[in-house]
Amino acid sequence: MSGLELARWALYVDLGVLFGLPTAIILLRSEASPDFARRPLLVLAIISFPLSIAGFLILVAEMAGVEISGLEPDLIFELLTGSALGWATLARLIALAAVLVLLVRRQANLRWLSLATAIALGSLAWSGHAASSEGWRSAMRLSLDIAHLLAASIWIGALALFLAMLFRGARTASHTVAALTRFAGIGSMMMGILLATGIANLLFIASPDQWPGMLSFPYGRLFLLKLCAFLGMLALAGVNRFVLVPKLQGQDGVAANATARRNLKLSIVLETGLGLGVLLLVATLGLLDPSGS
Repeated sequence: MSGLELARWALYVDLGVLFGLPTAIILLRSEASPDFARRPLLVLAIISFPLSIAGFLILVAEMAGVEISGLEPDLIFELLTGSALGWATLARLIALAAVLVLLVRRQANLRWLSLATAIALGSLAWSGHAASSEGWRSAMRLSLDIAHLLAASIWIGALALFLAMLFRGARTASHTVAALTRFAGIGSMMMGILLATGIANLLFIASPDQWPGMLSFPYGRLFLLKLCAFLGMLALAGVNRFVLVPKLQGQDGVAANATARRNLKLSIVLETGLGLGVLLLVATLGLLDPSGS
């Protein structure tokens, strides 16, 4: 794994959770207090600054064909202020500064936090293939990429919320089951958005009759691996929804079932692991030529 791939993956994870966790708390109407998420979100917000700067510098160095130490300040400034990638990076840093201001307040407004982190996360679309298009194609592809990123991050954020609630113990069991039950509809919506935007993005890259031939190239093989990981997440989500969560529900809403809770923890940990793997593949795919050249 190259330094650029690692930096991109770290940014996807960092900004994905930074947006997805507070947004999941809002959408799921979680009874758990959002205060428990303040400290990890603050850490993620702080880390996102050096990650954004490092990612930009590594990408500029690769574009210029030099080491980071060999970058000229004039070139950095020119790309930062005179390119779509640079403007996106600046927008991300400004949005992240707003995130820090919101998080250091005693009562962080989750809706404003969600909006600021959405801007920071959406800026990553300008570091992928969509930014290389022109005109309406560029606007459409960027919109699709942003929607794809937001939907995926809400899913990842919900998983992070469930894990945090489950590992806090039985005292939050009723809250966890309620949140998991509510996620059924929201999760289905996120899945639909991911499938629709994923297929639309693929159509921009190649026509359906060209898809089998893409398996001859690294891009196609990694895309297939990403699809398999995504399907694995869907399978685990189905097990959670139809098997494990019902076992935690009794006539009064909750059955204190330690075994079912342990199995649910394991399932969500596995689903989260697959999600992190998908983000790793996304970080790599954004640097590969779909045509294989």
